[in-house]
Amino acid sequence: MSGRLTSATFWLLWMAVTLSACSGAVTPTSPASLTAAPPTWTPTHIPSPRPLLNPTPSPTPPPIPDPTLIPAPEPAPFSPRPSAPPMRVDAEGPATIPTIAPLPPGQGRSPVRLIIPALGMDVRVQPMGWHATSDAQGVRTEWDVPDSAAGRHIDSAFPGELGNVVISGHNNIGDAVFAPLSSVGERDMPLKLGDPMILEDELGRRFVYRVTGWRRFPEARASVAERNENASYLL
Repeated sequence: MSGRLTSATFWLLWMAVTLSACSGAVTPTSPASLTAAPPTWTPTHIPSPRPLLNPTPSPTPPPIPDPTLIPAPEPAPFSPRPSAPPMRVDAEGPATIPTIAPLPPGQGRSPVRLIIPALGMDVRVQPMGWHATSDAQGVRTEWDVPDSAAGRHIDSAFPGELGNVVISGHNNIGDAVFAPLSSVGERDMPLKLGDPMILEDELGRRFVYRVTGWRRFPEARASVAERNENASYLL
């Protein structure tokens, strides 16, 4: 089973600090200003100033506090730096999963419902085709993933048959039915190896698959060669 998952984007915040330097200019003194000035007349008797009638007393300066008596400020509460986002990893379990004999050819039917109890998922499934598109990288095909349901690739196996049942769904647009699956491989992910994933077909039969591993393939801004390599995993 395959979900169309996008890779995480980390934002880096750069803070630039501009420092401005203060500079002062020294004005040079001309040599002419250093010559002796001519003598000036100085009186021999300088009258003393008259006393003020109502002198204003000088204010008493406040006492200088004793630094040993000043209480120390309360330390700021410790706040640890936020931890980095958990890395997404691939997984493959060594557990042996019991299997049953596949359905005989021609007895498989289209799935109509996908249930993943560990994620609380219960979504509709419908057949899904594709269309051709072209851009600067060339011509390629793209799957027509439903907006409000999961889609079974029409060239993959039916539930219970021999082969791979491939189901895709959006995780960040439309109804985002695969949003819970977008955290596959993250720390504290509720889906574990060995958990059941149940497919119900149009006859009401339920087929229980169990998780034995997961892989993440980047599709956003991937080249045609990378997309072909990703798609080869489904084979």
